[in-house]
Amino acid sequence: MHLCVSCKGRGYCGRRCAILERTSSMLPVLKKLTYRDIAGSSPPGVFVGRHGYPKVNVGLLVPQVSGDTAIFDSPSSWYSQGSGIREIMGYRSELINSSFASSVRSPSGFIDLAHDIALSKRSVDMELSLKKIPSVKISYDSMHAPMGPMGSLEKARISSNPVSDKRSEYLAYDTSACATDSISELYASGADIGSISKLLSVGLLGAKSQRRLVPTRWSITAVDDSLGKQLLSEIRSFEWIDSFRFFFNSYLGNSFAVLLMPRFWSFELVEAYYPGSVWLMQGERKIISDHETNLPRKSYASNTGGAYYAIRLAVLEYLKKIRRQASVLVLREVGKDYYAPLGVWVTRETVRDCFSKGLSFNSLEGSLEELSRKMRVSRLELMAESSLISDFRKQKTLRDFSS
Repeated sequence: MHLCVSCKGRGYCGRRCAILERTSSMLPVLKKLTYRDIAGSSPPGVFVGRHGYPKVNVGLLVPQVSGDTAIFDSPSSWYSQGSGIREIMGYRSELINSSFASSVRSPSGFIDLAHDIALSKRSVDMELSLKKIPSVKISYDSMHAPMGPMGSLEKARISSNPVSDKRSEYLAYDTSACATDSISELYASGADIGSISKLLSVGLLGAKSQRRLVPTRWSITAVDDSLGKQLLSEIRSFEWIDSFRFFFNSYLGNSFAVLLMPRFWSFELVEAYYPGSVWLMQGERKIISDHETNLPRKSYASNTGGAYYAIRLAVLEYLKKIRRQASVLVLREVGKDYYAPLGVWVTRETVRDCFSKGLSFNSLEGSLEELSRKMRVSRLELMAESSLISDFRKQKTLRDFSS
């Protein structure tokens, strides 16, 4: 980061300055922030911070725009319409994070309003008064979308009748169901990951004694991981795929190669960051990875973080759809076009969309050759880095001896 301190936006790094991009996207918002009173429609959006845990800040996300503001907090829509980084930052910059402090175990303050917002399936009209004019804090996070201006909440009320999702409302009042069952039921009913994580984050899912506020970045991974484990329990009983299958997709400077190998379930995510990308401003290319075998993973994927669970869920959704089991290797390359982090939804949505077209191969070598044509990491580099490829080449299964 010392280069940024020296540069101050003068372009020494030879790429777009994420800091200036973030600031410039907020300028139109700043011109409107002249009063402590705010009126607008929440997308709906809520945010629970993690700093100071177990006492955290809970934010009601409200733009100074009325009507249907769902696009301000809708990753699936951003992906489907091909939104760029600057456009997404523009949406997020409009959302004023009006926050209040609360204990995670005994939620207080304006928590009832946060519940109403999280339960709503449409934009919610709000009137807010802040303690002072909101300030801009340039904040990035690998888990969730960028944050807009922030201010401490003094007064708030909902000025329209929220339209709650009936399934969500039912589960919010069901204080005997465990959180994993509620997450599964919402997912099966068609709720998206963002909506489910909001409900978990504001303490509306799970048995009464277990409910608490969950920081947003934790709730996103918790939902991805929970759903992934539930899908995996079913997929383990499926037959193996009958060939090597290769898939590819890219979005916002993130390229993904997905290789399915005919074997029992295992999963590995290899990430290659290139100089100029969001987490590697200078220096040599960096490769990191995490993996799991057929046995359940017991520790957090600390190298690749939330992306591991988001991508694993996208892969498992596809395997559930085709009712097959496979050993799965995902290679993600992050280039300089990804100059600001937008959240793990980028990985989940991009991998979900890669399975519409694919190629089949009779051998591992053939599929790796195709992968090397699409990606910058060479075949030999990947073979040296990947635990799954090593296991596949060295370890025999009973099927190998019976064939």
